[in-house]
Amino acid sequence: MEIHRPIEEVFAFLADTENWTRLQPALRESEQETSRGLMRVGDTFRQTLDVPGQRVELLCKVIEIEENEKLSFEYSWNQLLLDVHFVFKPSSDGTRLTARGEGRINGLLALFEPAVNGEIDAQLKTNLDDLKILLESSQAPGK
Repeated sequence: MEIHRPIEEVFAFLADTENWTRLQPALRESEQETSRGLMRVGDTFRQTLDVPGQRVELLCKVIEIEENEKLSFEYSWNQLLLDVHFVFKPSSDGTRLTARGEGRINGLLALFEPAVNGEIDAQLKTNLDDLKILLESSQAPGK
């Protein structure tokens, strides 16, 4: 995904969990449990999502962070573990951002892993599309 904004701005937006509710309509809360301010490896936060038929609370941990280069998170909920990785690269017009996610399910529910991974990919694509629109719009910081 090509975003026509400086890499520092794109990274800063995603590194602030308070911005995430602007990208995910189902996300009701994102509360950092550990340090305040800039994210650090090992920081944890809780996210509450409304999914069809229920409210889900995910525990998230920052597993990798390299300023303006990478952000990686590990989510857990019941028997589901989910890794999400964002990679930032400078481009001639701003920032090239890629995202990938992988879910792992324990027990008998592991049969649903391919479907879950398909949904993760679809959700990440939607989130990147929304991020591009948001940051390139007049609502973007610095514009």
